[in-house]
Order: sequence, then C-alpha cells, then structure tokens
Amino acid sequence: MNKTYISNKFIFNISIFLLTILCIYFSPSLFHTLEFDSPSYIANDPNRLSFYPFIIDLLGSNNLNFLIILQIIFMALSTFCLLKVLIDKRFSKYLIFLFFFLINLNFFYTSFSKTILTESFFFSFINFATSIILSLEDSKNKKLISLCFGVCIGCLIILRHEGLVISTVLYVMFFFHTKNKKLLILPLIPVFFLILFENHQYKHEERKSVIDRSFKGKIFMLSAFLDDDQIKEFENKEEYLLIIREKSRLIFNFLNKINNPFLKYSLISDYEGLAQYQLEDILNEDERQTIKSTEFVEKELLIKIIKKNPYDFFKLTLSHYLGLWMPGGKQIFLDKIDIQEVPYLKQLKKTSGNLKPFNKIITIFGLIYFSIIMVLFFFVSINYFLKIIMKKKKIFIYNLIILCHAHLIVISMLNIASTRYLMAIYPVVILMIFFPVNKLFKKSKNF
Repeated sequence: MNKTYISNKFIFNISIFLLTILCIYFSPSLFHTLEFDSPSYIANDPNRLSFYPFIIDLLGSNNLNFLIILQIIFMALSTFCLLKVLIDKRFSKYLIFLFFFLINLNFFYTSFSKTILTESFFFSFINFATSIILSLEDSKNKKLISLCFGVCIGCLIILRHEGLVISTVLYVMFFFHTKNKKLLILPLIPVFFLILFENHQYKHEERKSVIDRSFKGKIFMLSAFLDDDQIKEFENKEEYLLIIREKSRLIFNFLNKINNPFLKYSLISDYEGLAQYQLEDILNEDERQTIKSTEFVEKELLIKIIKKNPYDFFKLTLSHYLGLWMPGGKQIFLDKIDIQEVPYLKQLKKTSGNLKPFNKIITIFGLIYFSIIMVLFFFVSINYFLKIIMKKKKIFIYNLIILCHAHLIVISMLNIASTRYLMAIYPVVILMIFFPVNKLFKKSKNF
C-alpha cells in the first residue's frame, strides 16, 4: 500500500512538473530573445553583476538555446515547488489549479524565461526561497534545507542589485521562523562563497552600476519642483538644474492635464526613463555642452534635492508604486488625447517602444486583471497590518506581504514603474491572496 502510494505520488509530481515545462515552453513569448539590455550581459558589461554573464559563457554565448532551455526548466521547477507547498498544506484543489493557471497562463511572466535577461533566474530563486520558507516548519532535514535557502538568497544577491533587499527580508523571516537557532549560520555559508565567486568573476578594475542612471532620472523629474531660490543654493550646478527644470516642467505641464491615472502613471515612468538614457536628445548643442561640463555625483545631488522637496519625491515614488500594477495604460488610453501635445514624442517612442497595443483586448484584460490583483492584495495587506497593530496572534506566512511591499517600495524609490519588477514577486502576491481565501473554503466546508 505504501509503495503504491509513493509510486503514485511520484508519478503525479513528475506529471505536474512536466506539464509546467510544456506550458511555459509552448506559451507565446512577448519578448525577443535579445532585448535592449541583453547585449550588456553577453558582453559582461562593467555595469552588470558577473554571475549571469558567467552562466552565458559557461553554456556558450554563440548558442543561446541551451540557456533558454535551462531558464524554462528552472522557472518550471520553481513554480512546481510553490504548487507542492499548496498541495502539502492541503489547499483547496480549485485554488491549486487556479494558481497553476494564473502563473503559467501569465505570458508576460513566462516570457522572461525565453529572453537573455536575469529576470527568469531571479524570479525562480525567489520562488525557491519562498517555497523553503513556507515548508520550513514541516521539513525533516532542516540542515539541508537551510543550506539550499542560503544558495537561493545568495544567487538573488549576485544576480541583481535589488536582490540584496529581497534576500535580507527573506533571511529575517528565516531568522524569526527557525526554532533551532543553530541553523541560522548555515544559510550564510553559501551566501558568503557565492559573493566571493561573483567578485572573483568580475573582471573589471572598477565596479560600476546602472543605479547612476536611475539617480539621473530622479534628478530630472524632481527638478521641476525646485524654485529659483532653491536652485541658487546648489553651487556650480545652477545652469544644469535650470536647463533640466525647463524640460521637466514642460513634461509636468502636460501630465497635469491628464486625469486618467493609468495613462498618467505610465507616462511619468516613461519620461523618467527618457531622462535616464536620452536626456541629451532633448537638448540643443549649447545645453549639451553645459551639462557635459557640469561635474557632480548623482547620488549626492539627488539627496539634496529630496531634502528640499520630500513631498514631491513621495508623490513621484507613489506614482511609480501604483504604476507597477497598471500595465498597458499608455497603449490603451494615449489615443484619447491629442498626440501633438505630447512632449518629446520621438524620444518617448524610443523609451517605451510601440505606443499601440499588440492586441487591445488582451492589453485591456491585463490592465483589469492586475488592477483587481492590486485591490485584493491591498485588502489582504491592510488586514495583516491591522492584526499587527492590534497585537493579535500573527500567522507567520503573511510576513511574506512585507517582502512584496519592500521590493516594490525600493523599486519605486530608486527606479521607474515597469511591470517586469512586479513579476518578480507576482507568484508570492497570488499566494498571499490565496491563503485567506483557502481559509474561507475550509470554513464553508465545516459549516
């Protein structure tokens, strides 16, 4: 009987895993194999961490099919691990099937496995680490699973810079959830060696980062809110700030006429992206020369500007936070306004790509779907935080809500609203919504 049960369980697990692979493999891809950032990873650009370029070199940069296959398998395995958690926790079979379809039929999410970007591995390691957190209490071999957890958070750190935030939150959760405090050091061992390995693989003399471009975009957007007296306080940077303030105010004068939040937040994000990569394209020759001759550290200047206008920085961050949940707003609603009024339209097209949806019905459906997910997740979050305030007994699982919000807030503060950043924690968001729903299912059955 036991052998039959084990055999059937093994066959069932393998079947689900293979089905997940097939779903991802045959799902349509919304991206090209080589996207805008892909060449920088293939060439091991100094702005990039070296772990993903190492994987590319290991598998062969001349034939990227091996890497794509590995990414598909990794994503499928990580999705299966989350499904296995739901099965082991005896979730409603309807929710298990729904979770399977919501992940595998989200073609935007699965498309990252078919392009040369770090996202696919990054998403997968978040899924693996989340699975370990959720199954830690029931695990029989806690030493092994602690080491595996360390590998997951270590890989997050050496794949993307924002991985440090997610890994820190996950480790804090592990810290408070581990009853055996002797296990706390185990995850740090693989983290230490993985960081050493990435540092060894980094072949450039000076470590660089794309974060300076993010600072540049923030400075541009926030300069619109500086008055003349404030600008005079920035020694040797007055001309620079006056130039970009003029461009930024032109953009905000246009944006302030837009009442549609889906369109407005999308355009705010795109204009900040424009400032990151195409600022010189919207300047005349004299303005370019002035900006080139102005020397400053982006981080220090941004901090000073934020201190001058913290409320405007908060509003900009909030617009990005909400924009993360609103994909396709620009593609759906831009035709409702006079296209001739759009500032720097040529550069905007370069930043945001096609301004028309590839399929308007699917784009509208996606916007509605993520808006609903946002509302549901906010309700779950409010309920969770109210329980903390009222000092009611906490359910540890819901601490993953902090992981989601921490990731999205950091992205909103340091970067722009792109749904690709939401995708990193998309399965975790769905899980957090499903846990209270599953409770309702159980109560209804008992009733």
